[in-house]
Amino acid sequence: MLCEKISRWMLRRGLRFPEDWEVTWSNEGFVLRCQMDEQAAPSFSVRWAEVDEVEAFQIDLVTIDGVVLEFICIDRRYEVMQATQGWEQFATAIPEYLPGAVGFHSWYRRVTRKAFDENREQIYKRTKAQQAGGCDGEKPRS
Repeated sequence: MLCEKISRWMLRRGLRFPEDWEVTWSNEGFVLRCQMDEQAAPSFSVRWAEVDEVEAFQIDLVTIDGVVLEFICIDRRYEVMQATQGWEQFATAIPEYLPGAVGFHSWYRRVTRKAFDENREQIYKRTKAQQAGGCDGEKPRS
């Protein structure tokens, strides 16, 4: 039943299981890459300069909760689930690349404080003084 719930959640978003994905990052931005089939696997690139907001929240997976980081850009949204390879290190590194972002140890406890509730937290919002932009690309790249 847990796998079915995760599958439905992922399929609604057109994604595979989060364990099949890896997140990597650099000074330029981050990349989400599916590890299942390297030849046909999609990847998504997002430049830090394109991120307008970041929210963290829980999803109810019946017997456990999963934490999701949602990156909101001018024309797209990207969700990075806790089960994604490299997630915790990535979540911890966000303030290095998005000045003013709340640190992992501050928001994580608030998001996970009450089981099976969303507990949505905004951990970053681009200020008017910062330059806004759109997310990279119109579709997944292979």
